[in-house]
Amino acid sequence: MFHVICNTSSGRGRRKNFRKRVEKAFAAADSEAVFYQLETAEETLSLVRRLSSSGEVNLVAMGGDGTVNTVLNGIADFSKATLGILPGGSGNDFARRIGIPENPEKAVDILLHCMPKVTDFYECSGIRGLNAVGAGIDIDILETYSRMKVFHGKIKYLASLLKVLLHFDFYEFSLLREKAAVERHSALIICAANGSTFGGGIKICPEAVPDDGLLDLVVVENLPKKKVPGALIKLLQGKILKQPYTLYERVKTVSAVFDPPASVQIDGEIYRNLPFNVKVISGLLKVYRP
Repeated sequence: MFHVICNTSSGRGRRKNFRKRVEKAFAAADSEAVFYQLETAEETLSLVRRLSSSGEVNLVAMGGDGTVNTVLNGIADFSKATLGILPGGSGNDFARRIGIPENPEKAVDILLHCMPKVTDFYECSGIRGLNAVGAGIDIDILETYSRMKVFHGKIKYLASLLKVLLHFDFYEFSLLREKAAVERHSALIICAANGSTFGGGIKICPEAVPDDGLLDLVVVENLPKKKVPGALIKLLQGKILKQPYTLYERVKTVSAVFDPPASVQIDGEIYRNLPFNVKVISGLLKVYRP
């Protein structure tokens, strides 16, 4: 049996029939699935904790990266729970990285015919994430994105990015990772990723591998503001790692202390006053994926 946790707000409009098609796909395969339509993250966390504490359970997050993140954070016992993803959101970055199609019938087929594989996740000061944790211009973009009433998906993200560029200030922080001394940085963005994209396909860490026991650390350093648009074009092209202003390493842990304190985004959700202390967690989570 699959326990499908649905986000009522994910993928509005063009995905309004997503659940209906998922239900039909399960029925056509004569496979049992129970659907939970939840309004808040608190309801989702409570349900997932209860389900994952009561025995072996197949949990399926139906929605975008935020829904997947909430389900992940609710898992009480990784030895008894497996995670599936039905990408019904607007971004679906982590689902795309691990090869889960947005077509609902094909996504259900993966749940029914693929074995769950051990998959890394990370923790940032106790909050779990699957895709990417970061600070910098992406926070400003996400906040603008949440307020913008036009566009959708990647186009909306790009429009938010262009608006933010008009008033962006570089982030100042001290950086610490294993086997390296503390370094001071002034940067456009800092990101530690298990997935390869954010913002619905923006290629921040195109070489990230979700089961290698490492996080991809990317710091895009301070550069003249007139050159920032060019840097963002390189980001969109998936070429940001090859630029002279980019620090790129693979790490197990990384910490950053911001001056002044900065917000952090975890899989697209913004957290204020959360320390940027990140570590990879390997060998616990099992995910249905090709």
